Amino acid sequence: MKQRYLVYCGALLLGAAALAPAPLGAAPRPAVAPRSAPNPAGLEFIENKGQWDARARYAAALPGGRLFLENAALTYLFVDPAALRRHGD
Repeated sequence: MKQRYLVYCGALLLGAAALAPAPLGAAPRPAVAPRSAPNPAGLEFIENKGQWDARARYAAALPGGRLFLENAALTYLFVDPAALRRHGD
């Protein structure tokens, strides 16, 4: 029950953030979803079985990053895809 509540809260927070208006002067949002966009039906949370830091109970892919669900927190990890491409240079 508690796990479902955490997943629901995380999805609710992400949905609210996606609906927030862009700040004045900000570039318009693209009409097409980025290639790394999660499933439009929702986020797929994967249980941590030792593949991530022990504090993370579950993780879900986000556009350009990952969302980790911990016991009492949400942790976002965002990565700049352009920086990753330059990393090997």
